[in-house]
Order: sequence, then structure tokens, then C-alpha cells
Amino acid sequence: MKKVLMMAPGFFLVLGLFFLAGCKKDKDGGDEHVTDNEPPAISILSPTTNISYLSTEETITISGIATDNSSISKVEWKMNQGSFAATTGTSDWEVTDVQLENGDNVFTFVAYDGANNTDSTSLVVTYNEYISFLGSPVIDPSGFFINTSTQVNIRISILKNDNIVANGIKLIEVDKKGNEIQELCELFDDGDLAHGDDIQSDGVYSNIQTFMEATSSNIYLRVKATSMETGGNVDAFSEICTIYIVDEIPQAVVDDIVAIQEEADDKFQEYSATMSNTEAANQTVEYLKEQDYVVDATITESGDIWIVFEYGLTGMIITSEEGTEGGFFDVPVRGTKARIPVSKQTRGKTAGSGLKSASATDPNQVMDNDVLLYAPNYTQFHGWGTEFLDNVNDILEDSDCPNFDITYAKNEAANLEVLRNLTQYGLIVIHTHGGVDKNKNVIFLSGQEVDYTSLDIIDWLVGRIFPATHLGKSIWAIRPSYIDAYNNGYPHTIVYNGSCESGHNRTLANVFLNKGANTYFGFSETVKSVFDRDMANQLFPELITNNKTTGEAFVPNQHDSNIPPAYFVMFGNSETYFSGQLTNGDFEEGNLTGWTTEGDGRVITQLGFIIPNAGSYMGIISTGLGYTTQTGSLSQNICVPEDASNLIVSWNFLSEEFLEWVGSSFQDYFEIAIVDSSGTENVIFRKAIDDIYNEYSLTEVSPEIVFDQGGVYYTGWLFFSYNMWEYAGTSITLIFRAGDVGDSIYDTAILLDEIEIN
Repeated sequence: MKKVLMMAPGFFLVLGLFFLAGCKKDKDGGDEHVTDNEPPAISILSPTTNISYLSTEETITISGIATDNSSISKVEWKMNQGSFAATTGTSDWEVTDVQLENGDNVFTFVAYDGANNTDSTSLVVTYNEYISFLGSPVIDPSGFFINTSTQVNIRISILKNDNIVANGIKLIEVDKKGNEIQELCELFDDGDLAHGDDIQSDGVYSNIQTFMEATSSNIYLRVKATSMETGGNVDAFSEICTIYIVDEIPQAVVDDIVAIQEEADDKFQEYSATMSNTEAANQTVEYLKEQDYVVDATITESGDIWIVFEYGLTGMIITSEEGTEGGFFDVPVRGTKARIPVSKQTRGKTAGSGLKSASATDPNQVMDNDVLLYAPNYTQFHGWGTEFLDNVNDILEDSDCPNFDITYAKNEAANLEVLRNLTQYGLIVIHTHGGVDKNKNVIFLSGQEVDYTSLDIIDWLVGRIFPATHLGKSIWAIRPSYIDAYNNGYPHTIVYNGSCESGHNRTLANVFLNKGANTYFGFSETVKSVFDRDMANQLFPELITNNKTTGEAFVPNQHDSNIPPAYFVMFGNSETYFSGQLTNGDFEEGNLTGWTTEGDGRVITQLGFIIPNAGSYMGIISTGLGYTTQTGSLSQNICVPEDASNLIVSWNFLSEEFLEWVGSSFQDYFEIAIVDSSGTENVIFRKAIDDIYNEYSLTEVSPEIVFDQGGVYYTGWLFFSYNMWEYAGTSITLIFRAGDVGDSIYDTAILLDEIEIN
């Protein structure tokens, strides 16, 4: 717990009178006017924290926060060239149900403090009447060093639209407000790997653009699609994406900067042995200001030391003591993973991650039973008797319905890579140290120690991560922008963040909630570890064992005994609940939410002229289309209802093995299997090439649909039904597989839709 200076109540009364008068006493006893030159700060938190947002609705609600060293007097807004008007609220503000125009709508928000200082921010909201972009452009990498030739892969999914003109999908460079600067290249849906496109006519448009920039700056990109409408050609635009071009920093400079921060931490420990934390922090700040590379050093609201270095780099020294969750101790380093070369045509792109939701699924239902327990300080916290993550793990493992798949990332395994892949989880539990940085962003610590070999220098340079130091160790700290940059499309996730100040404001909560998470739990201030443990031990049995909603499981107004007290808070949906029922069987979430994928499995909106049997989306598994040679499967853990009748599946079989390989040993297949609670597998449906040829009518779809070799035939949409009475009331795993027999040269794909248990 931080040490707090206590003063007599009368002191605050007198001091408050001086502040109210706007004056202070000079040394001769006269009044000296105090001038407020510090501007406020305003931020947009919803519907996005980015500079651009693609709306699928004709109206929009925008909300955010404004802060100041004294108070916010008003917040005003306007759209495009309209007049300014007052928002609802000031520190927490919003505008509701604003009617959008077709195309770009530029919103401007201005915050004023009592001295009429201002700060402003803007948001480009795009509404397209005729063309539907299914999510943001995927741009990889999203940053590179100056004077470095870099190939950037661009990909976007567009809902099937016969009005799109030939060669009508373009990548353009724009300014920050979305205004076009130049056209860069065309995007293709031709299955040509040279364009980065792995399946022809699947609605995913791709290309590879080479960049090399001589100066550090930002490049803004978006996709323009042109369609022929009644009144002529109409352009539609995607969200605006940012590519960061930065100066590369020599390893020696990075080492020096980290060493300065660690030496300053040693100074803080030395000072705090003989003085209060506040005094020690002030002394450390003065020490830092004398060091090379240090531009500024200040103290945050929570008492930690915030450092600005040259090159725009930032860092922090954690000043919290044991028993709270604002510092850290034992954290080793991570390893790396190899990549599969594109030349081997190995893996198709992840199945539509981040596509817009079009599902009629209950919006309150958590749609994925995969769980992440993120414990960078597992060993340390165990020593304090706060082993609630083990308790949560036990509760999850004991649950039959739902049946959870648990990833328990402890100590060094709780690295940055894990945080780049959060959207696969329906429950995320974070148990680490955290706080609020100088810019009011809620931050938390990973389990990855800073060193140059594992350094993602671009993320540090653009401010998504920074080193935080305590007791001689420097660990990567995570800002909301890091979570936002690498994750898109949560499956109605519940997030529990047990770090200090995790719910101090909505800066971190909203990067989860804006992209599909339903509910976020956190703590308003520096929290005692035992209180964090108690809240988790209270919440999770109610959510999981007693099947309560987030609102029913949450008890408001609970706080610890700290000064100021840390309140347990909840943001988002209070009706969220876990369910073991089949989810996203129609794939109308636009992604593989709920499904576990091995090999080539994804979601598409079309395959040539073939469209989903119902709705806008369908699943596809294959023996290796485009970038993959690994056969694909989709599976889902399911609690079969007591009154279950039939499993129903719509399927469509396409293969290059027809017709010349009928009757041969090359027998690609499609099968459906059920694994019961004892682990016994029962294959309930299996059709190979000869079976398909003998039992169903086939139609050639080449040249419109081409895999690798051509000569593709298909069955058209067919139905399979299976009586589920023997599995009623039990937990099963439902598996759909594409199988490759003989070789991987001639490809097979199976389309799936309308999977349900009625």
C-alpha cells in the first residue's frame, strides 16, 4: 500500500478557499492571481478509440471522456460543416442517435475548462448505402522502419454485390480525415498468390503493396469500392487504417534507456528506505531529469513515475508495495515461433476474423467456451495466498455444461503473443499488476521481460507498449492501443481484469467492448490483492456453477479498505451468461466464433456463384486451398439439450478429384463425428469421392471456381440429419472434417451452413 501524507482537516478548508478565489498569497501578504494554462484532454471511447469507424446503421451514438486539472466547463460537437452544439454531459459525455449521411461524416468534439483552455478530437464515421465491407482492411505489417523496403499485405472481405464494376476495388492513400491523396493499387479476388489471394471468387480481395519511406510519418490507407447504381457510379469506403513509419533505434541506445530506468528504480528503492513513497518519487524524478535521453519525468495519479525519453519513447517506474496489484517481481522471458513459408501454399487466412456480425444469436450469450487465464505474476501472487486463478481453473474444469477449454498462461508464458490473440476466448481473466499512465490510459503488465532480441520496437515507438520497472526488472506494460491494434471481433466475451485501477476509467474496457466483448470487470483504484481474490471467488461460482448473468453475479458498491478505496466495478452488458448450446452454426457471426479450427477452416460469403444456403455467410473446410496443405476441421464442445431431436447440417462438396480420379486410390472425404463425454468417437457421416460420384449428381463449376489444378465439380447444397436421442442431456464434441487420401495435389472443399440441433 502506498504511504499517504495526512494533514489536518482545517488545512484543506483554507486551501480550498484559496483555490475557489483563484488566488494565492505572495510573500508580502498580497494576492497573486493564479493562471490556468493547462488545457483539458478529450477522448472518444465509443464506438471506437480509432480515428475512423464504419457504421452499418444510419444513426450513431458517440461517447467519451474529458479531463482537466480543475474542471470541464462544457463539451461541444458538430458533424461536417454544421454548427457546434453541447453534448450530453461533460466529464462523461455523449451524443445520441445522430443521423448519418452516405459516405464520410466528420465529427469534431471540443472540451473547454473553466479558463477557456480547449482540446479537440475528431472521428470519421463512414456509412455506405450500397456496398458492405465486412470489417476493416487487414494490413500486415502495420508499421516498418524508414528506408526499408517492406511488402505490405492488404486484405478485405466484401459482401457479394453484382453491381461492383470491373476492376472496381482499389487501395488508396488518404489523409487523416479520409480525403483521397492517390490510388495505390487494385485489389483482386482471383486466387493468385502473387496478389496474396488464396481462393478465387470468395469475396476476399487482396494484394501486396511495396512501401519504402525516407522519413518517419504515418500513412493512412483505406479501400474504395465502386458500384454501378441507378444514378451512375457510386464510391464506397472502408475504415481508415494507419501504417506507422518510424526511425530504427540502435540496440545500444535501447540498452542505455532501459539501464537508466532501472538505475532510477534503484534510486527510488534507496530513497524510500528513509522517506515516504511520495518523497522518494519526487527525489527520483529530479534524478531522472539529469540523465541522458530523459526529456521529462513526472508522477502519475497513482504515484508511479512516468518518464519521457528521446525518440518519443516512454517508460514507468512502479512504486507500489507488496499486497497491492500495482508492482511486480519474478518474470522470465519468452520464446519465439517459426513461420511457414508462403511458397509451400500452407495456410489459408484465418476464417474471416473481425467480419461484421449479422447473427440472430442471443446477444447476451457468451459464444465461445475457450478461456484464457493470464497470470504473469503467478509465482509471486501464490506467495501472497491469492491463488484465486487456481480456484477459477478448478471451477471451469469441474463444469460439464459448458465444457471449457482452458489456456493457463503463467509467468513468462503470459507474453505479448498471447495478448495478440485474445479474440478466440469467451472468458479472459487477467491477474497482474497495473495502473494508469500519464495520459489517463489504464495499463497492465505482461509476463515478458524487455530485451532487444524480443523487442517489438515499432509498438514501443508508436506507444502501444513501454517498459515498466520495479526492483530491477523491466517488463512490457500494455496500453489499450496494443489490445485494440491486434484484436478484432470478440465472441461476446466476459473480461475480468484484477489489476490495480483496471476500472479507473473506460480506456481499457472500451477497447474490449467496442469490438464485441460484452462485460468488463475491474477495480477503480489501487486494489489490495486479498480484495481482488475475494471478488473473484464471489463472482465466478455465480457465473459458472450457478449459471447467473453478469448482473446477477455482480454485487455493486463493494470496496476494499485502501485510501482511496478500490471499488469493484462492471462495464457493459449486465445480462451476459455462459451457455453450452451450439453457437454460430449458421456462421452468421461472420467468423468462426464458437468453433475450434485445425488446418484450413474459415468463413466466406461466396465461392464463385455459390452463395450460402441461408443468410450471408457459410463455413468452408478443405484439404488445402491456397496457402495450405493441411486438411481442415471445425469442432465445437456442446451440451446437448434434454429434449434434443436431430442434428441437421447443410453441406456442399466440391473437388478437383472428379472425374478422372473416381475409382482410384485418391479418395478425399467429408465426415462428421461425435466424441462423447468418455472420449469415444462415433463417425456418424462419411462420404468419399466414389460415394459422392455414385450417390449424387455432379455439376462442373470450372472455370469460375478454380482451386490449384482446375476441373472442379460440385454436388450443390445437400442435407444431413442424425437422431441425437442417445446424446440428449450430455456433453459432446461435434467435429466436421475434410480428409485427404493419396496426395495433396488435387484439392477438395466442403461448404457448411445451417448446422443446428433442434
